[in-house]
Amino acid sequence: MLRVGGGLALVVLALVAFAIGGSGNDDCNDDESTDDVGILSAAAKDDIPKNAAEMYYSAAKQQNIDVAFLASIGAQECNHGRCPTINAVNGSGCVGWMQLGVGGRCGHYWDRNKCDGNDDGKMDVLDPWDNICGAAKGLRKEKGAPPAGGSEAKYRQAACDYYGACSDGVANYADEVMTRAKAYGFKGGDKTTELVNVGDPDGTSAGQCEAPAADGVLADGTDGQVTYTPNANRPGVAVTEDMKTVMRKIAGYYGHPITVCTGTNHNRLSSSGNVSDHWDGNGVDICSSANSFPASGGGKGDLIAAAAFRVAGQSEPDAVASGKRGGLVNITHGDFRFQIIWKTQKGGNHNDHVHVGVQRTNEVQQAVVSPLAARSGA
Repeated sequence: MLRVGGGLALVVLALVAFAIGGSGNDDCNDDESTDDVGILSAAAKDDIPKNAAEMYYSAAKQQNIDVAFLASIGAQECNHGRCPTINAVNGSGCVGWMQLGVGGRCGHYWDRNKCDGNDDGKMDVLDPWDNICGAAKGLRKEKGAPPAGGSEAKYRQAACDYYGACSDGVANYADEVMTRAKAYGFKGGDKTTELVNVGDPDGTSAGQCEAPAADGVLADGTDGQVTYTPNANRPGVAVTEDMKTVMRKIAGYYGHPITVCTGTNHNRLSSSGNVSDHWDGNGVDICSSANSFPASGGGKGDLIAAAAFRVAGQSEPDAVASGKRGGLVNITHGDFRFQIIWKTQKGGNHNDHVHVGVQRTNEVQQAVVSPLAARSGA
């Protein structure tokens, strides 16, 4: 399964119900259907589009599965339907809202768990109602997810089995799903414990889509896709072309689309009193909420940071180690000075985002010389 999508800052939030209903259908229903599937939290309401919440509630009720857990899988796989290539079968054979397997390395999850989620008389893997319903059906029937209200340990194991591994070089999948599920309102019966991973009946996971190549953690560096949120930049002031190029390379090594949450829309001065890289378009923040890594650091954030270190000239093993270690690191590589800040409180909290700054070395020198000249009266 492909995990893309949006994490949440883990804060204690009041739970609020979405005033929405769902439709049922015998093809997607089982004998354990229930209306008591939990309540999505305020955090979930902020993160999940209303139409998506309706589909999660409907499928959860039909299959008797915790709605927050199901929604967290939806966030992990395709950011609640926001994947740009959601309806294209990827190279591993996954497709749709929940990235269900239709062949290849992803296996035949959809064939085994076809479902009419919106009672239209059709079962279409590209219909999000059907896709989510099929995911819920397989999670209960094949992956061991317990009924709503069941143990956290069993739900975590179901996440492992859905992905094909509890964690790998791309994601700490199960931990990320369960952390987000709790933020969404999940309340399991037992404390999570590590369980042995098992695969699909045909020897494959539900997906393992877009997994890294077997010979390395990072991808090949071919330009990747970068999205900037609507408020990332100040009106009329975009990041520099150098910054855009670097970000495309980082996305290429990461192997997945990256969303930038902060570009030039930042305070002019940094916490140290210097002009921020952001202000002139030479810095970006890659936030946890839009890139599905924990706000406390780690997970996919380590891999994104590793990709940044790779672009800054480090070998893959060194870049991966640097990404896991974090810190405030300045690197001169070629004509550029890179600054990568991750998993540190230096310059403020950098656990919930990866900061990447890039300037040409002559610009860095000028930024230092000009203030000195001004102070000396030159």
